[in-house]
Amino acid sequence: QSWSLELAGPHNASAAIATSPKADLIATGSSFGKISLWDSDGNYQRALLGHEGGISSLDFSPDGRWLASCDTGGGSHGFGGITARVWNIETGALHSVIPIPGWVNAIAFSPNSEQLAVSIEYFGTFLVFDLATGGSRSPAINGNTVRGLAWSPDGTELACSHNSDNHLRVWDVKTLKVLREVEAAGSNSLEWSPDGNSLAMQGSDGKVAIRDAKTLELLLVTDISARE
Repeated sequence: QSWSLELAGPHNASAAIATSPKADLIATGSSFGKISLWDSDGNYQRALLGHEGGISSLDFSPDGRWLASCDTGGGSHGFGGITARVWNIETGALHSVIPIPGWVNAIAFSPNSEQLAVSIEYFGTFLVFDLATGGSRSPAINGNTVRGLAWSPDGTELACSHNSDNHLRVWDVKTLKVLREVEAAGSNSLEWSPDGNSLAMQGSDGKVAIRDAKTLELLLVTDISARE
């Protein structure tokens, strides 16, 4: 005989949310560690259980096969028990548990769905996790808080907003070396344009800065808060 047990708790206590690439599935993460999956009509499907702390970040892989999640700690892994996890969406099975040595500000799958980038605040770095091998790589810890991050469309570069020294840096994913950098106010929201030509950053003041992705030259600043 076998049983399944689902943790109790309100579904509406969501601390993170993500939508699948086909928009047919929505994931929400609660402050007590439960991930809930919903269909596009808002019907509850199932839970993904295992996190020991509240869910802080969620991201679907571009191919729709995986869901990455990160918690706020509380277990026995890493610094303060913080972990990132990768789930198989079709089966609900846990694929990987990744100990994280600090608070996570962002997680993002690579365009080919084969790697996961995780920004780490207190240790001033980020890591790139390989789903096939289970290995992870990080650049040297430099003490600069990493907030937002974004993959280039071809998956060869990773843009990171470093808040401690207010710099935007573009890293080579293969070598984990800085390719170019510029002084720029830190941002939790960072996005690469689909054509790979531009980078957008939203600051805490509500302004969005658009930069040339190749030179990091400032192209445009717009205040979206003034339009609300």
